[in-house]
Amino acid sequence: MDGSKASNEATSSEILFEQALVTEIQIQSICGEVVTDWRDLGIVLGVASVFMDIIEADYSASREKASQMLLKWKQKEGNGATVGILINALAKIERKDVAEKLLATSSETPFEQTPVTQIQISQICGEVGEQWRDLSTVLGIEPALIVEIEAARSASRERARKLLLDWIKKEGKRATIGILVNALETIGKKDVVKKLGASSSDIPFEKTLVTEVQIWSICDEVGVDWRDLGTVLGIASSFMDNIEADNGASREQARKLLRKWITKEGKGATVGILIDALEEIERIDAIEKLL
Repeated sequence: MDGSKASNEATSSEILFEQALVTEIQIQSICGEVVTDWRDLGIVLGVASVFMDIIEADYSASREKASQMLLKWKQKEGNGATVGILINALAKIERKDVAEKLLATSSETPFEQTPVTQIQISQICGEVGEQWRDLSTVLGIEPALIVEIEAARSASRERARKLLLDWIKKEGKRATIGILVNALETIGKKDVVKKLGASSSDIPFEKTLVTEVQIWSICDEVGVDWRDLGTVLGIASSFMDNIEADNGASREQARKLLRKWITKEGKGATVGILIDALEEIERIDAIEKLL
């Protein structure tokens, strides 16, 4: 294939992408970037000032204001709410950085087709709550597993987590964001879909280094389980004995442990590894603090 033909094909692909309708997931992926420019964007997109005044009064966070405005535009325009129009509007308010982010998705695996991660499960299982059983039916979970989950008599949040983790294990790469989004919409949990869409950047988040602020945020939750956490993280027993000998509060012992782990691992002390360790000792509450 010559260079000219390849260029033409790329252009055709880009045109098709710009003619595609904007999805709710795409909206959630950019509203954190739009933030304080949401009203300027709304004006360019033709959203009524009266509606934007209502958004201003009802929502405090700029991200949520941008989300509500774009969802209103999508609803109002219907088949006219295309990626191309949104990109042009972003360019007009000089937010080409956001337009480029949106356009870049045309050459990547669509977010809807990416596998669901354990971090995303941890983010939404509390929102699914009592409707975990409805979700399991839509996802095609075996009745035997549902009976097993119910027999455990755990909180609804933990039941939802167990359900989704088993679904991922069973489906593998077929357990995609798109399938989960469709299932959530089927059971009327569009509020959870928004949260899932907002988590599209969480895969690199797993690779970020744990910070001092994050350590402080989870020490209370780790509490008396600090030693179990240290074992999973590979901290020497002799060092943990020294921490114990200091007779400090469990919060302080957890903090010393995690600081030691960060010093020892350096660039290997990532959020993803810490989350895996917390899951192993069943401290989901601490994971929520990290997220």
